[in-house]
Amino acid sequence: MSAKEKGVDLKAAALGHRDGNVIVVNSEIQDPSEMKGKTFAIPSTQSSHYILLQDELAKAGQLEITVIPEINLLRISASKDMDIERIFSNDIVKDSIEDSGKLNPIIVEDIGIKNTIIDGALSETRANMSAVEFFDKMAWHVDIITNNRKAIEISNGNGTNIALIDSGVDETHPILENKLNFDNAKSFIEGEEIKDISDRNGHGTMVAGNIAQIAPGAVITPYKVISEKSGDSIWLVQALIQAVKDKCDIINMSLGTFKSTDVTDDVLTINAFQRAVDYANSEGLIIVAAAGNYGFDLDKSLNDEKKLYLPGCLEGVVNVSSEHKNELSSYSDYGSSIQFTAPGGDIVLIDGNVDASQLIYCIYPTYMDNGLSSSGIPQGYTFSYGTSLSSAEVSASLADVLAFYKKESLQIVSDKIVSALAEGCTDLGKTGYDSYFGNGLLNLEKSLNLIIFK
Repeated sequence: MSAKEKGVDLKAAALGHRDGNVIVVNSEIQDPSEMKGKTFAIPSTQSSHYILLQDELAKAGQLEITVIPEINLLRISASKDMDIERIFSNDIVKDSIEDSGKLNPIIVEDIGIKNTIIDGALSETRANMSAVEFFDKMAWHVDIITNNRKAIEISNGNGTNIALIDSGVDETHPILENKLNFDNAKSFIEGEEIKDISDRNGHGTMVAGNIAQIAPGAVITPYKVISEKSGDSIWLVQALIQAVKDKCDIINMSLGTFKSTDVTDDVLTINAFQRAVDYANSEGLIIVAAAGNYGFDLDKSLNDEKKLYLPGCLEGVVNVSSEHKNELSSYSDYGSSIQFTAPGGDIVLIDGNVDASQLIYCIYPTYMDNGLSSSGIPQGYTFSYGTSLSSAEVSASLADVLAFYKKESLQIVSDKIVSALAEGCTDLGKTGYDSYFGNGLLNLEKSLNLIIFK
């Protein structure tokens, strides 16, 4: 007996929307009459989704699809013996696709320090202090940014949530105690447990420690997208979207890579990143990124070599350079995308060895060898440098400004938060904005006081 004879009025509609078509299968329905009052969405036979499903998904286990509907991104993974190109050769499928290619990997800079000189006075100080006390004592970069911690007395980031998109963290480290959001913490690395945020690189832990020093009241939510060396761009995009869903306030991405504007796969990566950034911005999130440690003019890289540094050079991202003693750090990238500079340390050699006093003292995974035990530096700590640390300082400072806005019940607009931090910056280089230092060196106390006295 037909459905209509059973009293079921079936209606069909061909729908196209950004989330695609949906199939609902209910194995409990045994008779057409049981369909009465239920709603089903069935893909049109003329849709690309129907063709994909019918022609390829029937090959169970051979095709894996990842959909990010917020930015209309679809990733297809297949077994080696499957020709994905054949899928896209279909005219209907082809007409529905804006662009196709591979999402290329992204990396964090290797900023591990070896052959480090620790002078006698420093070693003696370390011997008379606990590891935590010494970490606080060595935070000269924090003193510069906060005017010897006075800014933190005004605002410490309380009530803010910073998304750390990086290599994970050492969740057991004493410096990070009670500062991590484990509920939303997530690994996007394929093959790992979703809650495995352990840091096997060291980079994420260093960055998290830097954030915690300047915004001790902020909550840090780790999103793991980097394994031991690098990660797929799709993981970073997924993490960006998830940070929005989890209602984070600020996203820190101390990572990056150059992509060519002339290479198809690179262009796809650029477009995917920009869409994710635009989505996060539209929801009010502030995104901060490291400018990179190549010593490059990012404008030259873009115009002459037709390359773009991601994500720092994208529209809607706060790009951060590194300074040391009021000069651009020797390794720091620079360009018109730079908005702030912050202490990142620098590499100063003495008889072929790196002078530790010119570096930033960071936390490090306690379960990884720091290579400095012979110098009296305990496991769980190390010396480092880089724009990665500078960008973390900007993220933390923005969290302090945002927290102050919340405490004073001021109107919160992401652009206003960034502008408020910029107003207090110490001008470096040529007068006004420049491509080395952007709006200048962070002066968090001055920025907060300017808000107070407005």
